[in-house]
Amino acid sequence: MPANHPDPVRLSGLRGVMAFPRLRNPIVLVHGLMGFDAIRIGRIRFRGYFPGIEESMRAAGNRVHCASLSPTASIAHRAGQLRAFVDNASPTEPVHVIAHSMGGLDARYMVSRLDMADRVLSLTTIATPHRGSPFANWGTRNLGRFAKPVFKFLGLPDQAFYDLTTDGCQAFNAKVPDVPSVPLFLGRGPMFAGMARARMADSARNSPPGRGRRTTALCPYPPPPGENRPTFGPATTSA
Repeated sequence: MPANHPDPVRLSGLRGVMAFPRLRNPIVLVHGLMGFDAIRIGRIRFRGYFPGIEESMRAAGNRVHCASLSPTASIAHRAGQLRAFVDNASPTEPVHVIAHSMGGLDARYMVSRLDMADRVLSLTTIATPHRGSPFANWGTRNLGRFAKPVFKFLGLPDQAFYDLTTDGCQAFNAKVPDVPSVPLFLGRGPMFAGMARARMADSARNSPPGRGRRTTALCPYPPPPGENRPTFGPATTSA
């Protein structure tokens, strides 16, 4: 194992042990709908959005930054916030992005539409509804007329719920091309899978000249009939 990737820290969990390698570049964790970076009262931090994960990544020697985005704003708005966060948290180094749920869509938008492909070494999405959420369909259809006045009264946006519908994600995928130069990975299980893949992309990105980077397409779950490894948006060519 290379010197810059020491033995991974292992985190005991409900499904066994998750191992976290040390990556050369910083990691940005992105929360989902109605999420947060951490719960605080004053200067006291009670709980992060990724309990145990963030701490174990740091214990392995990683530099970890947890983004804080609007809980219910649109994908486009949250993506803009994420870009500003990445630029502020790691102004001189590209990062690995590991995003949960809606955060994966925010990150895809940021990479594809906000000129951030050169700033992201890899993107791993965990339980992201790339093709939309049937529950969002049900919620906007049956609860939207009641919830919208409440959100308006509280001064909170509600576009996130509509962006997560199947129609919303179909429109999203049509206008957000995949960027082949950024390795994309889809995760459903322990976050270690995402970390392991990010580590592979990290090693490839920093390999000597002449060795190509390893890339892959996002894979939906379950894949549509007859498809093995489809992309979600129209593919683009690398610059």
